Amino acid sequence: YDANLRQAKLVQREFEDKVRRVEKQLSQVKIKEAQAEAAAALSNVAFRVGDLGDTMKTVEDILEKRYEVSAGKARVARDMVDMEKVEEKENERKALEQVALAEFLASQGIQASPASEAQTPAAAKEIGPEQ
Repeated sequence: YDANLRQAKLVQREFEDKVRRVEKQLSQVKIKEAQAEAAAALSNVAFRVGDLGDTMKTVEDILEKRYEVSAGKARVARDMVDMEKVEEKENERKALEQVALAEFLASQGIQASPASEAQTPAAAKEIGPEQ
C-alpha cells in the first residue's frame, strides 16, 4: 500500500511539475510575442510631432488587437490539453488505491463490505449530539 501511495504521489508531483513548466513556457511565449508585436507595431508607425495623440491611439489600437489575438491563442492552447489522459491517470490512481486498500484489508483479516461502510457513519452519529 505504501509503495502504491508513494507511486501515486510521485505521479501527481510529476504531473503538477509538467503543468507548471507548460504554464511558465506559455507565459514566456506571451511575453516574447508581446515584445515582438510591440516592436513591429512601433516600427510601422511614423511619429510626427503634430499628431502625437493620434499616433499613440493607433499604437494602443494595434497593441490591443494583438493582445486579443495572443489571448485567443492562449485559450486555444489551454483547450488543447488532453483531459482524457488526465482523467485516465486519475482513474488509474483511484483503481490502484482501491486495490491497495483491498490488499491491506485482506492482509489484516478484515473483509471489506458495503454494509460495514454504511454502519460507520451511523456509529459516528450516535456518538455526537442528537440532531
